[in-house]
Amino acid sequence: MEFKLAAAGALVLLAFAGFFIPALGILAVVAALYGVPGVVLVSLLGRRLGLLEAAVVAVTASFLVSAHVAYWVAVLFGYGRLAVVAVVVLLCASLALARLQDVGVAVGKAIGKVSAGVRRYALLSCIVLLFLASLLFYYHQAFWTPRGGGFVVGGWNYGDSFMHLPVIRSINEGNFPPQTPFFAGAPLAYHYFVDLHSAVASKFFGGGFFEVVEVVRLENSLLPVLFFLAVFLFARRVTGRDSTALLAAVLVVFGGGFAFLKLAQAVAGGGDFLQLAGSEPFDNDWQFFQVPSLLGGFLLTQRALMVGLPAFACVLLLLVAAWQARDEKLYLSAGVMAGLLAPFHYYAFAASLFAIAVFLFSRFLRDGSLPARRVAACFLPAVFSLPFALNALATTSGAGNVKLAWGWLAPGDALGFAAFYAANLGLAFLLAVAALLLRFEWKRELLAVGAFCFLLPNVSSLSGTVWDMAKFFTFMAVPVGVMAALLLDKVPRALLLVLLVFIVATPLQMLYWHCNSEWQGLSDKEVEAGLWLSRNTPADAVFVTGTEHNVPVDSVAGRLRVVGYASWTGNFGLSSAGREALVAEAFCGSSAAERRQAIVSLNASFLYSGPSERQAFHCTHGEGLRKVFDNGISVVFELP
Repeated sequence: MEFKLAAAGALVLLAFAGFFIPALGILAVVAALYGVPGVVLVSLLGRRLGLLEAAVVAVTASFLVSAHVAYWVAVLFGYGRLAVVAVVVLLCASLALARLQDVGVAVGKAIGKVSAGVRRYALLSCIVLLFLASLLFYYHQAFWTPRGGGFVVGGWNYGDSFMHLPVIRSINEGNFPPQTPFFAGAPLAYHYFVDLHSAVASKFFGGGFFEVVEVVRLENSLLPVLFFLAVFLFARRVTGRDSTALLAAVLVVFGGGFAFLKLAQAVAGGGDFLQLAGSEPFDNDWQFFQVPSLLGGFLLTQRALMVGLPAFACVLLLLVAAWQARDEKLYLSAGVMAGLLAPFHYYAFAASLFAIAVFLFSRFLRDGSLPARRVAACFLPAVFSLPFALNALATTSGAGNVKLAWGWLAPGDALGFAAFYAANLGLAFLLAVAALLLRFEWKRELLAVGAFCFLLPNVSSLSGTVWDMAKFFTFMAVPVGVMAALLLDKVPRALLLVLLVFIVATPLQMLYWHCNSEWQGLSDKEVEAGLWLSRNTPADAVFVTGTEHNVPVDSVAGRLRVVGYASWTGNFGLSSAGREALVAEAFCGSSAAERRQAIVSLNASFLYSGPSERQAFHCTHGEGLRKVFDNGISVVFELP
């Protein structure tokens, strides 16, 4: 008791000290946002989870709980640095609630278990450390990295980076409850809590552009590692074998389709292998190969999904642990993690609730009864997420985005449909289908969860972009990887190595392309303009800009734009056509009075003209306005 109170008190003092000297608060911030809430949750479970299981669940749960706490503190008291410090203090103080009955003995046992398990988990430890090191290297080399006169943002999915940074930066500038940064005035109907989490972590240290980038780099590196470990632990519970579980985790995270055959064909035609592999993403070509590999296409670029995937895997882990131990607290823990998920990732929320329903129904079929308290424990925590989920559903359905969409993006004929998914989902998927011929425990549950995640995108669309439903295939990858690993366990090791080459070839090629990408999101001059705007314009200023993703107004300065990239606004259920017409008038109206009236109609007070604006609007920008900034590349005008 004395130890945990002393620890909580020390962290609280560090948080207070960090308000004046931010460097002193690093330990308190890390503990509050990435550890303490989950430790409290896991400690209430007693010794029902193994050491590694408890650690992975604790860190994942800390992301969920800390962002929810931050949201409600900000709603009640406003968002600012003082509120952020209050969140850190509150979360650090919650350590006093942890049920650590005999900390000295517990720590001693934990150290003993770690020491005894070094040899047992040596291979897993090496893989995880290598994976983490490579992700850290990647994000520091290819994510908002200064190079060649600008900031490099690697990968074909660079647009998502430009969507999340405006959310984080604008929240840190006081945009709370958040308006859509690239559709000023409209509430943000998006699962933005991972960005709120990053905003809180960076705001403690100032919350500027560079602080945000560093926090995002670190979180983006940590979350895929959590997912890998959560899949390993879930698979170990299901299969009972460490080797099979490790194979399953590799198949899930590093598995991909057959797009590498396009590279092989190009090389066979006389192309240079390294030059081709580094210059083109053969995966997700928007033609036949529409489903990107999970690592290259999702875990490196989709921030919301980065939290949704490990949380989903942890829900599955807790459900199996609850089943095996017949323990109501574990069911409640699964319900809590699922119930907090919606504002992090709506699809993960839906997939997790369906997985819970599958396990409860399966348990009912086996036992002939289903205690009401178990159902309540699993589903009542969802009340924390319902306001966010229902609001998003109402917004997207009101825009006509919720509809039947048969066959997703696959060909309509049966043979073409089968070939499309075999090629896109890859060898691991085909092996999982073949594994259904085997007899193994948990087949019914794995099949039900996987089938739901496959069928839903093939019968409906919940987004303005049908392709977006592909994210359900990432949740399907978890049961698919486990079933494929069970089958691969039975093949000779030489054949296993050959099959693994075919499974990982596409994502490894995509990773190589990511790392070699020199695409610049913004030039140095554009970043300079964004930094000037953050210092010299009101935090709630609204700007007229072009409709590109990458504009320093929101990505760097955290200011609001009247309208941004059409695919983003469409996915959010927002109609941008009217605003886009007024933006065209603001830039190229027939008279200064007409241009001025367009800006006023958009409730804006500034106009930004950069390279993309000059390319889109061939006219003289800013006539009748007052020029307040010009560095030769970016020009800012203010409404006089």
